[in-house]
Amino acid sequence: MTELLNLVAHGFRRSNITAVDLISYSPWIELGDMHDLPFDDDTFDVVLLGWVLAYSNEPEKAAAQVVRVARPGAV
Repeated sequence: MTELLNLVAHGFRRSNITAVDLISYSPWIELGDMHDLPFDDDTFDVVLLGWVLAYSNEPEKAAAQVVRVARPGAV
């Protein structure tokens, strides 16, 4: 949640931010698995991972999902 608030504080519109976690009580965060992201290919211009790959038993699979949902040229 801290990352979301930081983005908003830096001028990003809340409506342009999508967040995913396995467990959350916040309506700002969608439930999902980083190994099977619930988004279409080429969806995002920017993808930010905060403290997640270290918790994965399959970091290559999670990274492949990030590449899949990022648009060409995304950050």
